[in-house]
Amino acid sequence: MKLVNYKIENAEQIGLFFDGKVYPLAENAKSMELAALPENMLQFLQGGEAFMNIAREIEKNIKSGSSKAITANVNESSFQAPIPNATSCRDAYAFRQHVAAA
Repeated sequence: MKLVNYKIENAEQIGLFFDGKVYPLAENAKSMELAALPENMLQFLQGGEAFMNIAREIEKNIKSGSSKAITANVNESSFQAPIPNATSCRDAYAFRQHVAAA
């Protein structure tokens, strides 16, 4: 599963990237009558396994073609950092083995 973070009309959204198309998770969860998902990547990640299971169900429906999935009109300039405003940032020097390998 490939999750993407993108912006359309100054609104941040998250989507599932599959077969060259982006499927907005929140919209598809609603249209497939699944539990609501946030449109913000950090909130989605904080939802843990429960939100990931909903995303997997959306992916399964898209891949099987069993539902009419909603796609987003996204171009390359719409994509954002995978996790905007990350709460922490770590580098390879935090681990002795990484320093030795470099």
